[in-house]
Amino acid sequence: MSPNRAVLPEAGRALARWRRLIALALFVSMILLMPSLLLLDGGRAGKLLEMFNRHARTEDSGIGAGEYPALAEALSGYLSGRRTDAQVMIIDGGEAAPAFKPHEVLHLKDVRSLFRLSETLALCAIVPTALSAGAVFRIRRYGRGKGLVALGKGGQAAALAAGGLLSIISLGTVMDFSAAFTLLHRLAFANDLWLLDPMEDLLLQLMPEPFFAEYAFRAALRFLAVLAILFAAFTGLKYFGKRLAVEE
Repeated sequence: MSPNRAVLPEAGRALARWRRLIALALFVSMILLMPSLLLLDGGRAGKLLEMFNRHARTEDSGIGAGEYPALAEALSGYLSGRRTDAQVMIIDGGEAAPAFKPHEVLHLKDVRSLFRLSETLALCAIVPTALSAGAVFRIRRYGRGKGLVALGKGGQAAALAAGGLLSIISLGTVMDFSAAFTLLHRLAFANDLWLLDPMEDLLLQLMPEPFFAEYAFRAALRFLAVLAILFAAFTGLKYFGKRLAVEE
């Protein structure tokens, strides 16, 4: 390695600061992407239908399983933005009738706003990601491999931190799902429209508590799988960067 490539103590401290910046920026990016990954199944008619068939209890409303595909398509289409209205006509007592009551439609509007917020947060993840890319470019002046090493180490740390945060949240949820479910709704909604009646409201009959328990479990596994893939990718970048550094 040529003398001008040698990392002096001052440069070593600078590299450490850049690595911490990269780790923080990538952690923020992962957290901003988390809501869109967690809500993903809500916009997929097939997944909703699967869970309706497993968990829905619509006997009190007189709704049969034959209506589930239309309901899954209406709800997923509305939440994903493919439809402008969540309401759908179903056969109730031999006659066509609106599936959801006015207060249920209003609650669905609130839920849809969360989906739009998750999309906005995902777009905001571009900013910290770009910041980490800029830091890598800045580090290249210390050697062409050092930027990749810093990116790899920062990405590893970010993935582990995001996984740890999700694990803590998941542990609390498993210990008392009902309390976590209530807390989440009180934080997410500014009104009490989410307090539905399981005897009267089809929305809650379609999605009782076991539905949401499975939904949360699937979403957490999806996010952990993404983090595992990212961790492996950043590990590869780190070792590739070390090989480049040795060749200089």
